[in-house]
This record gives sequence, structure tokens and C-alpha cells, in this order.
Amino acid sequence: MLRSKAIDILMSFTASELKIFNDYLQSPLYCKNKKVVELAGILITAARNGSLESFTDSKALKKYITQHKLSDQSLRNLFSAILNHEYEFLTLNCGKDKAMEESVLLKELYKRNVMSVFETRVTTLMKRIASKQKLKEYDLKVLMKTHEVLAQHFENSNDKDSYAQLALNYGRQLAINQLANLLKQKINETHNEHLMFDTLPKSHTPQKEKTTSTFLHFSADVDNRWYLFYQGYKLALLALTDPDNTDAYTRFKDFVTMNFDKVNPTLRRKWLYLMDQNCNLRLKNGHGLFLKERMWVHKVLVNENVLNVNDSGWMNYEMFLNIIDTGLVNNETAWTEEFVSKHISLIAVADRESLLSFSMGLCELNKNNFKNALRLFQKVELTNLKYKFGVRSALLKIYFELNYYDQFVSLADAFKKLTNNHSELNPVFSANNLLFIKLAEKLFRLKLGDEVQLPDDVHLLINKMVNYGDRKWLNLKGFELIKKGSLEPNEAH
Repeated sequence: MLRSKAIDILMSFTASELKIFNDYLQSPLYCKNKKVVELAGILITAARNGSLESFTDSKALKKYITQHKLSDQSLRNLFSAILNHEYEFLTLNCGKDKAMEESVLLKELYKRNVMSVFETRVTTLMKRIASKQKLKEYDLKVLMKTHEVLAQHFENSNDKDSYAQLALNYGRQLAINQLANLLKQKINETHNEHLMFDTLPKSHTPQKEKTTSTFLHFSADVDNRWYLFYQGYKLALLALTDPDNTDAYTRFKDFVTMNFDKVNPTLRRKWLYLMDQNCNLRLKNGHGLFLKERMWVHKVLVNENVLNVNDSGWMNYEMFLNIIDTGLVNNETAWTEEFVSKHISLIAVADRESLLSFSMGLCELNKNNFKNALRLFQKVELTNLKYKFGVRSALLKIYFELNYYDQFVSLADAFKKLTNNHSELNPVFSANNLLFIKLAEKLFRLKLGDEVQLPDDVHLLINKMVNYGDRKWLNLKGFELIKKGSLEPNEAH
């Protein structure tokens, strides 16, 4: 008589679980096969009576087989169906995530000591990945979520070498994957205030330290093929975690420059992106020297032709604008114009014309060609909030420079309303935008000779601005007013 794994799992169920599982099977939502429901009911009764161990030789099973005239194969199929229902029952809360489902099932089987089923599934997993140099996403997720259970199992078994080989082959890939996730999380947490919209989901919770240390315990020696991936991500994370430590960034940069030619363009681009994020964070924290460093990073991105493009070959327009902003803040207008002319073709056709006008408008504004800039900005289709806010910010500066009083006052009022009316904006972005408008208004009135006094701590307010280009422009206008005698030297910085 057969010995089914369905019986092994059912023997691990508590009395309350047996009741819930029985109710589960009775629901046509989960099980529509009456023969399966009937056989499972007989099994559950035997489990409650403590006679499940000898069930395959019981009179109840023989009666069931005779009544339904079942062959051995038909009986096996019914037990297999019950086994699948047990798997579903143990993983009901996993949704459609198959990797989560498998990892939860393995943990449940191990916790319940149903080793006949656990070892079969682990063996299948090991065989599937044994010949692969790089894990597929499904297997990687399963290993990430079950590695502690697997380690404990193999430690207590006679097959320690299998897990040792698994850790050797894939341990660093697990570490790299976890470091990449931590980096994404850290970038979102650290730079969320720079973004127009919040990027973290409402249910987001920080990664637990225990989970972090679990994956970082995989050592990486220089000769290992994962070393460059692992060490680069690790140094990037350490630099992001300690933004006031210039040495942490320098160590990451030195590592990147030393190994840049050893890796493929994809990893080069990722390293440079992480350097860019580090520079951005340090600029936010008041380390102005990183303006030139960020310029260097963006020049390497362009010169090495590792700009980030999607599968269709188009570049993200926000990264395009970031490069432009960096060039103009560093007063490298000629380089920026050359970048725009050479790379605008990487932008999707639908966005290209407006982005070209917007980008060249910023360049003309930076060269103090205000009327040319005004003409270009008027060509931009305000199809998204990036343009709606960017164009208005630029026009406010142009009206300031050209002394267009009525236009300036009208736009400032409309700009404040636009900011306040979009509740989905990042609160920090909104607050800084309103602060920029407020300070620009005060400077404009002083410029025109109105009796308006700036706050004593105006320089502190300006230097709280997240947008470094706006911060630089406000400081510059303040200094110009000092030279003209509109402000006392201690009123602007």
C-alpha cells in the first residue's frame, strides 16, 4: 500500500488546524472535486482519532477504494490533489508571489518536521540551481528567504558539503542582491526630500539590522568573481550612510576608478549613479565642494557613453535634466550645450521638442540672454509637473532680471497657488518652492527700491534650499544688491 506525503503533512496539523483545513476543503472556492473532499474527510477523521499513522492499511481506506472502484494510479492522483491543497493551505497569505509561497512552505515543513516533503523540495531546488552560474530571480528570492533554514538543516544533516557549495557559489550573489536592495532603500530615504513626489510606499518599513548583518557576513576575497560587485555596493552603502564623512566617499571613488576598466558598462553606470547620489547627498548637507565632484561624475557618464537608457533605447529625461543642472550650476554652459545637442536624440520623440526648448532655455538663462531664454521657455508644452514648476521658476528669474514688475507679481502669485494646490507633492519640495518664491519677491521689491527689509537670517534661509541652482541664484542676487547699496552686507550671504 502506498505511503503518501499528504499523510505526513496532515500528521503535523493541530486539532484547530484540522478543523480549519476541513472547512477550507468544504468550500467550492478551493476544492470542487467531491472524491478529494471525501477522502480528505476520512483522513482528517483518522488524524483526530490518532490512527493516521496506519491509515494506508485501514478498513476505512479499503472501503473507500472499493466503493469508488479506484486503481492504484487513481488513488495516487487523489492523494496528490490533497497534497497540493495542503500546500495551498499552508501558504494562503502569500498572494501571487510564487517565490514567497515556496519559501513559506519550506519554512513550515521544516518547523513541522515533515522532513520527507522538505528534503524532496530542497533536493529539487538544489538540482535546479546546481548547474547555473547565476541564479534566476525566483530561485534567488527563495534562497534569500530560506537561507537560515537551509543552513540549519544542512548543519544537522550528513550533507554539510551541499550547503557549503551552495554558499560558496551563491552566497555573494545573495549578499549583492541584499546590498542592492539596501542601497535602493537608503537612496529613497535619504533623497526623498529632493524629489517632487514621495517615492516610498505607505507600508515601507526600514530593513532590520539583523537582516542586514546576515547577508554582509559573506566575505569577499579579491580573487572571487563576485568581489567587484560586492565591494562596490558595500562601499557605496557605507558612504551613503555616513554623508559627513568625506573619506567614506573617497574610498568608494578610489575603488571605482581603480576597477572601472575591469567591469562591463552596466556596472560602470551603476557605480557612477551611486557616486552621483553620494554627491547629491553631500551637497544637501552643505558640502559645496561636491559641486565640482558631481560635474566630474556626469562628465564620466557622458564620455564613457554609459548613460542610462531603457530597453527601447531612450534616456530618462530627468537624468538628462540632472546633467544639465549640474553643468549650469558649475558655469560650464558650453559643455552643457554640447551635451544637449549630441544627446537630445536619446530622448523619446514625444518628449524631445519640449525638453530641447527647456534645456536650451536654461542655458540661455545661465548666459544672461534673458529674452532668448523667455522665447524658448514659451515653446515648452507644460505636459507634466516637472515642466510646470521648472518653467515657472525660470520665468520668475527672467522677470526679475528684466524688471517686468506686473509679470513677476502675477506669476509669483500663480506659482504659490500651483504649489499649494498639489497635495501630492513632496512636503519638503513644496516648502522649499514656497521659500524660493517668498525670498525672490523680497529681493525684487528691494531691487525696485521698496521699503522692505529682509530677515536677519536670510542667508540661513537661502542655504536651507534643497535646489542648489535656486540657492545659488538667490545668493548671487543678494550680493548684487549689496554692491548696488540696496542691502547692508550682513543682510545677504
